[in-house]
Amino acid sequence: MDMRTDYDGSTAAFYSEKAFVKDSLRQFAFDKNGNSLDNEAYSKLVSLPGGMKEVSLIDFKSNTVVNGYMPASIIIRGSGRLESSAWSLTEETGELDGYKTKKAVGEYYGRKWTIWYAEEIPYNVGPWLFWGAPGLIVKAEDEDKIFSFYMIYVEELSSKSRYDFINACYDASSSLYGRGYKKYNLDLKDAEKMYTKIMNDMDYLNDLIGINKISVKGDLNQVRAKFKYIPLIPESYWK
Repeated sequence: MDMRTDYDGSTAAFYSEKAFVKDSLRQFAFDKNGNSLDNEAYSKLVSLPGGMKEVSLIDFKSNTVVNGYMPASIIIRGSGRLESSAWSLTEETGELDGYKTKKAVGEYYGRKWTIWYAEEIPYNVGPWLFWGAPGLIVKAEDEDKIFSFYMIYVEELSSKSRYDFINACYDASSSLYGRGYKKYNLDLKDAEKMYTKIMNDMDYLNDLIGINKISVKGDLNQVRAKFKYIPLIPESYWK
């Protein structure tokens, strides 16, 4: 619920506010080897609740996207080309938070979506990797009603976009996260497949981070199967 989109005219960043604050504190709290540098920053860092470690970035100048994930002590960066948007505009109208909206439908990254956009906010972006409507995309829902995005509020950026900082956090050469982190720079397809497997296979995650299988009451993989992780880009998209 705390995800936000920053747009500066050439880039868009979709990320968690809580995760951004934690990453910002981390650069003051530790050096590149993971040694503590600032006790005050460290104390603030550990007192913050966890944020969602998933980001989506768009660079419109190069027509590229990055999906970044940070499960446990693993950093996964998936880079690819920005898919063209092909929204079919309709005459259906609505309203969200006082803004008049219009409806459009289309297939995007393997799912059929219904979006609502506000022409009075003349920016062709939205949450996640959405773009290409004649106004800000303020609501989106997939055909199967698995995913739903809607705007809580909109405001003008009071400072520069956080795109560059977030982009650097998911770079394998970044010193923000020390030696204890495993970093993977992959193409978008391989990154999505890897993260989906991590989220649905506890043994695979344990192998990656180098710990032995944990004995607990019940089977964690059975629990995960019951609450299966479903990626925004469906696995069938890559076949």
